[in-house]
Amino acid sequence: MKRLTLLVLTLGLTFGAFAQISTSPRKSVKTDAQKTELQKHVKGLTATTINAAKSSALKASGVTISDVTTAEDTDNGGFKATYTVTFGSDDFGVDVWIMKTDAMDEAYPNGAEDMIAETEYYLESYKNFYEGYGITWDDAYYFNTEGGEKTSSGLACNTDYTICVVCKTNDGTYTTATKEFTTGFIATSGLAAMETAKVQDVTTTDAYLEVKKNENTQYYKMLFADLALMEQYNLTTEDSVIAYFEANTNTSSYTQDTTWEMGDADLTSQYALTPNTDYLLWIVPFNSCFEVGTVSKIEFKTQASTQTGLAELTTLSVANVTSTSAELTVAMNDQTAYYTMVYAETDTLNAYNMNSTDSILAYFAANTNANKYNQNTTYILGADNAGSASALKANTSYTLWAVPFNGNMEAGTPKVVEFTTIESTQNGVAKMTVAQVIAVTETNAQLEVEKNDQTSFYRILYAETAVFSQYNIETEEDVINYFASVSNPSNFTQDTVWELGDDDAESQYALTPKTSYTVWVVPYNGNAEAGELVKIVFTTENGAGLTETETVNVNVYPNPATDYVQVIGLNGMQRVEILNTLGQTVFAQDTKANVLNINVQNFEKGTYFVKVTANGKVNTQKIVVK
Repeated sequence: MKRLTLLVLTLGLTFGAFAQISTSPRKSVKTDAQKTELQKHVKGLTATTINAAKSSALKASGVTISDVTTAEDTDNGGFKATYTVTFGSDDFGVDVWIMKTDAMDEAYPNGAEDMIAETEYYLESYKNFYEGYGITWDDAYYFNTEGGEKTSSGLACNTDYTICVVCKTNDGTYTTATKEFTTGFIATSGLAAMETAKVQDVTTTDAYLEVKKNENTQYYKMLFADLALMEQYNLTTEDSVIAYFEANTNTSSYTQDTTWEMGDADLTSQYALTPNTDYLLWIVPFNSCFEVGTVSKIEFKTQASTQTGLAELTTLSVANVTSTSAELTVAMNDQTAYYTMVYAETDTLNAYNMNSTDSILAYFAANTNANKYNQNTTYILGADNAGSASALKANTSYTLWAVPFNGNMEAGTPKVVEFTTIESTQNGVAKMTVAQVIAVTETNAQLEVEKNDQTSFYRILYAETAVFSQYNIETEEDVINYFASVSNPSNFTQDTVWELGDDDAESQYALTPKTSYTVWVVPYNGNAEAGELVKIVFTTENGAGLTETETVNVNVYPNPATDYVQVIGLNGMQRVEILNTLGQTVFAQDTKANVLNINVQNFEKGTYFVKVTANGKVNTQKIVVK
């Protein structure tokens, strides 16, 4: 059976950053007016409740924090803090966080009262948020703060920190416990610097950077562009570059001693350097305490090209046209270093006014990352199989433009070719002869499909039934319009059995137990006309007894944030996302870096969620942007 990777409506939380400490998002409650405002929105949070909670917190609480130790984090820099949280028999965990002591004092001037009020506020906010999507949520376990040993990574060197735990008793009151500690120094917290940083093997379109960091360097960042662009953005001094990285915290960090290719030797990549051009490269190293070291500045100039004449395409022709593909033959003269191409339905190009030499030249001038080609060859436009996402449509007019460039990246004369695909023989009504859900469990189900001889390909859309209702996708017309709005929907041609979920409840693909799901199957004939749609509704089995999903151990800092957040403790390929309180993704990035910086300066003030996903495991943390 096959894992079905296709368009699935999802609802998720997302966030990312380059973190030093882990915190929960904090909304400081500092004034009576703010408390009154909270009382309007938080069920059960009254002056009586707050006072009772404060009184309880000031008593000898059942919750304790003990055995705080710190150790150097050799993988990610900074320190790790390990500590033990113990709850009394009447208590259960609600919230745990760790902050720099001075930051905590500033955020919570009233101490326990502020922390309890804020915790109650967020508990109710999260409950309302998830229940708004039909998700039942247990407040106590959402925060994943059951008693036991805990670890927080990415702490700064020689800094005072405070750990705070807020828990709830069976009678509904709150108790708190705090513990202060100080991190130490790190042996490799000396001056970071690059032992080697040199550019060599410079050509017209390429160069190689060799780098080696000293023993005090935890990681380094690089900034590279042509000198004119650096001057335009005032990035020609050490202070300006350091300020740039402080403001753009989601830039990549590197740890390896290696040789980087900075351009493209064949001039076919969007990363190719421009011939006869001055470039400027900055390398900024950081030590284990995340402090900037000695900055390296490298300037170099690419060689002039020998292909300086008029670029020209000597051949541009289309042959062997079918209903879903065509063969394009291209040949260039000896002054052509590469060429770029764009093709689409003629009506589409006309709609965008891309139907003249000037408009095509303007298009490529604005889209400098377009694919570049440097071979004389024959390309297949589309695919013989109509099920491919890149297949051409039958009985449709297409236009293709190609533009040659010489070695100095100067455009020659664009050429154009037009052709019309033939009509498909599969022009009847597309149908699925078999479309059924089988083998339903609490976390998995299988979709069995077979198509008739008039079906060229089919598409599948499935999600929780409630999600379809939320997005108003409930009729056949809604589903067809949905696929029409997607730029590259997945097309399938095989008769097979798809897995819709996963028998392992901890997998990111697992279905939710005891939940209604809807599956739509849409068949299309050879002319890409939708046939008879199939709608299947099924409910997964009761998943009682399933274990809780293991989380990814990462931390997010600072919190609250104003300019940036950092996600620290990443390991291997992970996806970092940030979502707002409406569940909308405002940031998403796949990364292999140990630490990820995210610029939040343009975020609206408020609460967000940082979600880190790796190997089917998820860690979600809340933060506040001020």
